[in-house]
Amino acid sequence: MTASAAPHGYTLALWTATAVTSSEQRAPGAAEVLALLAGATLAFVASAAAAHGTAPMTPDSSAHAGTRIWAAFHLPMAACAALASLLLTRCCSGPLLWGLVGTTTTAVYLLGVSAQFLCFAVRHDTQQTQTLTHQRFTTPLALDPAAQDLLFRQAGTVDSFADEPVTDDQIEAIYDLIKYAPTSMNQQPLRIVLVRSAQARERLAKYLSEGNRNKTAAAPLVAVLAADHEV
Repeated sequence: MTASAAPHGYTLALWTATAVTSSEQRAPGAAEVLALLAGATLAFVASAAAAHGTAPMTPDSSAHAGTRIWAAFHLPMAACAALASLLLTRCCSGPLLWGLVGTTTTAVYLLGVSAQFLCFAVRHDTQQTQTLTHQRFTTPLALDPAAQDLLFRQAGTVDSFADEPVTDDQIEAIYDLIKYAPTSMNQQPLRIVLVRSAQARERLAKYLSEGNRNKTAAAPLVAVLAADHEV
């Protein structure tokens, strides 16, 4: 029932407010109608200016039925607008009254509907966080799925390299990562020789298979890994 009011929620609120005002005052004339239109327009412009640049909050139609509260505030906002209009008739009249009715009705309706979308967004984000947390702690693997893909499912042999140089900071960062790998009795037998110059590459190339020579020569950096058996 509340969802059926969604397409005409503002119309319902404005009609209710103007009906209450007309019952308490005389029927509006041309000046009062123009004042009502000007007040409503002013409220729309002010609300749009305040909301400009903020993140959009769009209800997710695929969300659980318990979280789809959008459209539920249309009828209460129409009642609030009618109450505000009734109070305004007690303190003013004429075009000023109708201008305030347009401004108040529009502002009350927009703020109320914005509040329900905000409630939906907060609740929906909380449920998504809880779902992700549940999935994280119930997965049979502790390793993050993205890391699983990088290390296993999408891993492959690299046959070509970019000409971008490898910096010393990058080398140090890589070494700081791999040096913590477990080894037998923590002997740390890994030894690394970094080959950069063309002369060193030529000396290395004769020990490589034919298929590896060209891509090794094109790589910005070559790392020769060895194990020290005398540690």
